[in-house]
Amino acid sequence: MRFYAKMNSTQTGTEVFRFGYKIDASEKIFWKEGNIKSVHDFKRTIQNELTNSSKNIFDNLCLWIDISNDRGIRQMFSNVNTTFFEVILSAQDDLVTTSKPATVKFMSPTLTHAVPSLPPSGQMKAPLTQILSFTFEKSLLVNF
Repeated sequence: MRFYAKMNSTQTGTEVFRFGYKIDASEKIFWKEGNIKSVHDFKRTIQNELTNSSKNIFDNLCLWIDISNDRGIRQMFSNVNTTFFEVILSAQDDLVTTSKPATVKFMSPTLTHAVPSLPPSGQMKAPLTQILSFTFEKSLLVNF
């Protein structure tokens, strides 16, 4: 599976290594991408975990992403407490390209936490990545 995030619909997608949410004010993140092996798994996880306010009670989203040097999501460390229009998370099966991937939009996300990080083990493409935490007002499922 491949996961991408962007901040608006015209932006180039930035590779997402991991995504998840926090259930309290602690720094513990429940990463959700590990058991996702298909688009069906992605859709089920999004609906049952990230967009379900009884599980994700604080309506938050955590992304461990590459730092884009082109038109994707750039370094966000100086944008803490900034509210954006949307964060878009998409998924595609490996070796499949589609013009309408399974997508969820998180509306009015506020960046609450941003830290630099080394890439996850086995992901040595990027020398530096970032872990971002957002709260959001609502989510919209697209191409579900």
